[in-house]
Amino acid sequence: MDFIINMKIKTLMKKLIITTLIFILQCSVNAASFKCWTNTDGVKECGNSIPPQYAKQRIQFHNTKSGNVKEVKEAAKSKEQLLKEKEEERIRLLREKEIAKQNTYDDVLLKTYLTIDDLLLSLNWKITTLDSQIKIAQGNIKNLDKQFIDKAMKAAQSERKGAKIPNGVKKELDTIRHKISLKKEHIKKLENDKSNIHQKFKHDAERFTVATINALSHVMGDRNNPKTKFLSQIKCTTATECEKIWESAKQFVKSNSNLPIIFETDTICVNESPKNASDYALTVSNVEPISFQSNTTGKLITLELRCDHSPEGEQACENKRVKEILADFKSI
Repeated sequence: MDFIINMKIKTLMKKLIITTLIFILQCSVNAASFKCWTNTDGVKECGNSIPPQYAKQRIQFHNTKSGNVKEVKEAAKSKEQLLKEKEEERIRLLREKEIAKQNTYDDVLLKTYLTIDDLLLSLNWKITTLDSQIKIAQGNIKNLDKQFIDKAMKAAQSERKGAKIPNGVKKELDTIRHKISLKKEHIKKLENDKSNIHQKFKHDAERFTVATINALSHVMGDRNNPKTKFLSQIKCTTATECEKIWESAKQFVKSNSNLPIIFETDTICVNESPKNASDYALTVSNVEPISFQSNTTGKLITLELRCDHSPEGEQACENKRVKEILADFKSI
């Protein structure tokens, strides 16, 4: 029994000693530091304890001996600040999703097309197909118009003779009118499809060009790389400088290729695809800094020279004139 009592006393003594040590340690810590805050007049105050009205402020804990700040407790955020941060985080996450979606789209384009000329070929095929359908529909309308006129003339002749127009003829005329109306609506839809295809092509051409440049710019110095062999770039920093170079770049395209410009936007200007071995097509683009150059500001103005895909065209791309065009672009 005495043994058990002694064990309990020893356990209580240990707990008391530990509690006392913790208290002494806390006191020494508190004694070794002081706190600083800013009062309502904007004056910095310091002390061992913080007045209740300043408890939610930004508090600095200083070392008593050195005076250096060893810890900072940031001020409690207001409801408005918390709501603002939440909204900013929502926008940031939404933007990240948009970028991820765009990167996926760009990756599909790069895997689908080798050059912008492949995009142009796809566009021309789609437009040619729609134009053929429109031409067929227009021919059908002409035939229907002829049928309508023939039946209408016969009906008019019957009326002049004092005979009634047969109900069957009226129905046939109404049917022809309806067919003509449907054909016109079909043509309208095909024309709208053409417009949508052109818009999608412009979007895809811009994204394809930007994605290509972003993927290749880090190896621009490697002139042996076949994909960068016919690229030339100018870096600009300020908005004024970039705008001036961009306008000169578009004029450069118009002056250095005999091919017409197939489309031009705020970020890209593209010549029609080369038609023969002697043609040089140019594409100039105006893109934001690429992801692997996060410390870069401004834009990259990039010129791409395209030759005909035939062996003769590829050989023509190796001549002196091509090198001169790429070199001249850097001095615009």
